[in-house]
Amino acid sequence: MGVYKRGGVYWIDYYTHGGKRIREPVGPKKEEARITLGVRLQDVRQGRNPELRRIRPKPFEEMLKEFLEKHGSRCRSKESYEAKANALKVPFKGKTLQEIGPRQIEEFIAGRLAAGTSKATVNRQRAVLSKIFNCAIAWGYYGGENPVRKVKRFSESAGRARFLTPDEAAQLIENAGDHLKPVIVT
Repeated sequence: MGVYKRGGVYWIDYYTHGGKRIREPVGPKKEEARITLGVRLQDVRQGRNPELRRIRPKPFEEMLKEFLEKHGSRCRSKESYEAKANALKVPFKGKTLQEIGPRQIEEFIAGRLAAGTSKATVNRQRAVLSKIFNCAIAWGYYGGENPVRKVKRFSESAGRARFLTPDEAAQLIENAGDHLKPVIVT
């Protein structure tokens, strides 16, 4: 562990709790390197992962745009997915991913409910936000646990049981193959 100079740049060298060695360039000033090393060692002592400090903050708008370009095009209903994602733009505008926590997400949900959005729709928007954070974690833009997981979903009804009308039943039997008719009729 320590501070050393390579070329014109000072580097810090330390170990995490798991024994992983980390070497990190800091800059041209030795005092700055010492301060950074102290901060990283304090993180290790307090059980935090010091590598999370190395992630540069990413604005939510940029992440949303990249997410829709990379992931949104693979969805079945692209327009519906984009509409759910676009509902997230205004409440999280001007914030970085690191500034969005469970409290901000719960405020977003409360605002959507107050605006008259149904609980089912809020659940879908919450799911899109969760997927955005999962992608940010996978792509190295966000360190740590997905904050959406700490916010509970609303319970939804299982849907309604629907029965065929006599006309629909007759049409089903008429259009079914001969091998299926005994199963449908009984």
